[in-house]
Amino acid sequence: MSKRIFYIFMILWMVSAYTTFAHPGNTDSSGGHTCRTNCEDWGINYGEYHYHDSTPASSVSDYEDGYDQGYELAYSYTSQCEEEYERWWEGPQEFGDGYEQGIDDGHQEGLLVCYEDSHQAGYDQGYSDYIDDYEYNAETDELYDSTSYEKGYVDGWAQAESEVDSEEVEAVSYESSDDSSMDSSEDVESEEELPDIDQESLYDAGYDEGFIAAEEDYLYNDFNSDVSEKELEGYKKGYFAGYIEGGRGTFGENIYYYSFQKYLPATILMGTVIFSGLIWFILKRRRNK
Repeated sequence: MSKRIFYIFMILWMVSAYTTFAHPGNTDSSGGHTCRTNCEDWGINYGEYHYHDSTPASSVSDYEDGYDQGYELAYSYTSQCEEEYERWWEGPQEFGDGYEQGIDDGHQEGLLVCYEDSHQAGYDQGYSDYIDDYEYNAETDELYDSTSYEKGYVDGWAQAESEVDSEEVEAVSYESSDDSSMDSSEDVESEEELPDIDQESLYDAGYDEGFIAAEEDYLYNDFNSDVSEKELEGYKKGYFAGYIEGGRGTFGENIYYYSFQKYLPATILMGTVIFSGLIWFILKRRRNK
């Protein structure tokens, strides 16, 4: 009998404790509410929406609704290359969790669209500027991602330049074969000058590509399928120079480039001074003996 009374007493005490220490506040139709009073005393952040009972089945739809809203907001901005925008949510915590995840996914996928559109716009403009004989200008306004636009501009400019150079080479070859009265020495001189012009332009195109690749942390790739194997030599030299000056390359590659390519005369002068000093030191020691 005494055990039964004890169990009844314990049950009544637990019910009383739950009623006494339950978090205050009215709940909405979903069984929860937003905390506004003494939140820290109950282990809840101020303004946090929570349930007094177990999470209802509607939490799944709350998450999905939040995800859709967050995704659409972020995507609408970043797909237009706008990375700063206001974001806020109000409602159940499940809605907020979905909202934040939707923001992250929409932000990243929108940026991919921005980068692709910016590169294509830069490519079209670079190609057009070279064909129309305008000055090289890879700058853009805030409508596009500047890095992607610049890379596209470089690609478009180089493509147009390659096509025009190829057409000029074909035209010169045709005129040379058709003009039988042209002096043979002049033919040789013309053929020697043309590759120099081509190599210079290909070097510049390769330099631009290499510099952009270094800034964007791309893998080293100096292959260009748009030029012949002979022309590729100048392009590769330019790409290597641009890649190094863009801040990439190994320590040995940097030493090689700056010592034996860009500043070769200074390297020779320094070597001469060091060698002369060494000879002087050896001769001086022999005299002292």
